[in-house]
Parts: sequence; structure tokens; C-alpha cells
Amino acid sequence: MPAIAAAAHAHGVIVAMDNTWAAGVLFKAFEHGVDISVQALTKYVGGHSDLLMGSVTVRDEALLERLGETRARMGLAVSPDECSLALRGLQTLAVRLRHAEASALTIANWISERPEVQTVLHPALESCPGHPFWKRDFSGANGLFSFVFRQGVP
Repeated sequence: MPAIAAAAHAHGVIVAMDNTWAAGVLFKAFEHGVDISVQALTKYVGGHSDLLMGSVTVRDEALLERLGETRARMGLAVSPDECSLALRGLQTLAVRLRHAEASALTIANWISERPEVQTVLHPALESCPGHPFWKRDFSGANGLFSFVFRQGVP
């Protein structure tokens, strides 16, 4: 992300990213050059399957004003009840993220031993192509990963 942000900023381009995978806390977007960080709060922040919400967070006042005008024109708002549910979820976020990371790594390591699996794509695994970047930029992982079957596996 730092290289992408530097290249974009050199041409006057605003950098926006989806920070949902990192739950907004495992990757500090603004420290890595991001201007706009969006996140589905329904997933890790909500954490109880009873919230439909997202966030858009900006680096500076000028972006806040530009996006604030759009938000107001579109009538986007969040109810007090939804805010309460998000705040409730934040109270246990750290515990849930640690458990999700540990559980996912246990499963990812098991899957990586399967003969029909070619590659497990979980950035916290050293075998993952993106691992050096994850290790440099993230403070943890979540429960989402994928894998690739070997050719010929039905």
C-alpha cells in the first residue's frame, strides 16, 4: 500500500481502500498513505449478526467536507440503535479477532497439508506470496483466507 499511495499521490490521485479485512484496527491505513478508508462494520465490528453498517473514514478536513456534502445529499444516516450495536461489538472486537486469527491459522495449516491443495492464501502464513507485506504492515490477521486446488482435482 505505501508504494501504491506514493505513486498515486505523485499524480494527484486520492487513495481509497477497503479496510474490512483488517477490521480497521489491524492495518493503520492513514499511516500507509491512504486518504479514504472504508469498512463493512457488519463483519468484525458488529460481530453479532444483527447489524448492517459501514464506515467511511478520511485523512483530512478537505476530504471530510467533500464526502460530507455527498452523504447529506444522499440522505445517508445511521440510527442510534445501529450505533449502539456497533459500540457493543467494539467491546469484544480484540478477543474475537484474536480467536478468529488463531482458528483460521489452525485450519489454514491443516488445509496446506492436504495433497489436493496447491496453495493456501492466508497472508499470515510464511508460504503466502504476500506474507512479507503482511508482516511489515499488519498487526494481526482475521479468519478469511482462500486456497487453490492442484490441477486435476475435481
